[in-house]
Amino acid sequence: MKKPKSKEEMIQLINESTDDDLIIRNLIYSGFLNNTEVMLQAFKKNFWSMRYAGKAIRNDLTFMSTLVEINGNALQFGSEFVRSNSEIVLKAAKNRVEALHFASEELLADKEFILKALELHAHLALYLASNDVKSDPEVALKAVILDKTAINFVPEKVIEENKVYFDAIMNLENENGNK
Repeated sequence: MKKPKSKEEMIQLINESTDDDLIIRNLIYSGFLNNTEVMLQAFKKNFWSMRYAGKAIRNDLTFMSTLVEINGNALQFGSEFVRSNSEIVLKAAKNRVEALHFASEELLADKEFILKALELHAHLALYLASNDVKSDPEVALKAVILDKTAINFVPEKVIEENKVYFDAIMNLENENGNK
């Protein structure tokens, strides 16, 4: 098969080929690694094709937003700039909650971001949050209200200083049979 010379030829090759290695080789050697149309088609065909994407496309908020809508775990291919964008990270996590693992350290240290992420998966969001954010009583209490198992990630000092509240929340479980 000849090397695709145009974007249209590359998209046709992606759509018609059953050989993922051939697609990847052609992406690399044909210079389409920063072409959003080509890489979107490649991604739809093979999630892992994004491993080869160019820097510009990994930094493109619009393009990465489209990918995380399709599969939230595509966030792992985004640049630090993309993984620091709370809107994109939350969109990714709504699609696949485990995408929170790919959020930047900056976001995981942002109280407001974590408060929003708790709504998606309190246990995981509190687990990933920075120690400073975990130590914030507002964050810790909200996490435990949403998911009692999140108490495993609340620092002991926070539990001791807010014992009355944590005891009340945990007792609700026993009385109501909740989480």
